[in-house]
Amino acid sequence: MTALRRRLLEDMQVRQLSPHTQRASVNNIAQFARDVGQSPDAQGPEEIRTYQVYVTTDRTLAPSSVCMAVSALRCLYRVTLKKPWWIETVIPAPKKPQTLPVVLSSEDVVQCLDSVTPPAPHDSDDV
Repeated sequence: MTALRRRLLEDMQVRQLSPHTQRASVNNIAQFARDVGQSPDAQGPEEIRTYQVYVTTDRTLAPSSVCMAVSALRCLYRVTLKKPWWIETVIPAPKKPQTLPVVLSSEDVVQCLDSVTPPAPHDSDDV
């Protein structure tokens, strides 16, 4: 395990992030390092921007996956590497698409309620 990975994990543990979040963040940072071909600590704002464009256009990740990758990068550069950049400008958070809830029609509600059978009556002697 590299010193950078160990420090990132420690920083996430101190912040009491869940083990799942820690694994996902480490995996996202490792993927970033593989995609750029260098250690993340050697990357600057322009390389990070290029990577974000790549993730959002070429890899066609789901919006939630893009958000996780961005969160991992922000944690790495803001917390672990303590970069003096204005992180929100260098690593902007993507807009999450709004999904509307499924609303049943009146007919669907009536059909659903009609399919419910009332409970069988019980004798008061059984109590």
